[in-house]
Amino acid sequence: MPRETPLPLKLDTDNKGQIEFEGYLNAWFMQSFALGKLRDIIGEYHDFLNHVPTSFNTVMDIFLTHITLVDSVEILHKFTCMELKTKIATEEDLYQVIKYENWLTRKLANGDSEMVQSVLVAFDFEDKVLDYVSKRRAIEEKSVRLLKYRVNTEIKDIELTEI
Repeated sequence: MPRETPLPLKLDTDNKGQIEFEGYLNAWFMQSFALGKLRDIIGEYHDFLNHVPTSFNTVMDIFLTHITLVDSVEILHKFTCMELKTKIATEEDLYQVIKYENWLTRKLANGDSEMVQSVLVAFDFEDKVLDYVSKRRAIEEKSVRLLKYRVNTEIKDIELTEI
């Protein structure tokens, strides 16, 4: 019978508290999704995948599907795309997650932008990112959720804060 041994997950940081490699942040998210730890932040989700190829020859960091029950029938009602950055997120990073959002809207949501939620996770965000997200919310009534991560070295875990 195979023995279940958890894989080590390094959450080592530099002197600013930033995780060195995006792969570790991605692994933490995958582990947290598997354990159901992020339902309060992301919502109920059905499936989650990482490193999802797109038709742009780029790879979406994380993709989730969300299902709801209607008269005992599971209905796919939302998708989430997530972009992860271990440092300070730039405008280019924001445009990348919006590009994924638009791609999912066209390819999977039949043009319904309300079906797609985009999330940008980073240690911090440039002021230009904060300004763009604020203006987009006001003008388009559509937002990119911004989540700051912090490594709690005492409990060897990551804490997320939405801004």
